[in-house]
Amino acid sequence: MREHLFDCVICNREVVDYTSRNGRDRHIEPICRGCERYYSDKGPDAGAFMDRRMACRLSAIANALQGTAGSMDWERRYGCS
Repeated sequence: MREHLFDCVICNREVVDYTSRNGRDRHIEPICRGCERYYSDKGPDAGAFMDRRMACRLSAIANALQGTAGSMDWERRYGCS
């Protein structure tokens, strides 16, 4: 049965999935798998799988914050129309 798991902090999408899903494609709070793939840099080549995935998740959050900060800075400097 699919259930609401959490809301993604990057895209604000409701993440609905199977609560019993295990493995590499499961969503891990606080970001959805789509944002994790879109915003993350290339992960490290060595290490345990979950450690590499956590590094990718941290880079995804950092890249999303950098993009939001850049957008806010641009609006502050040049105004929005």
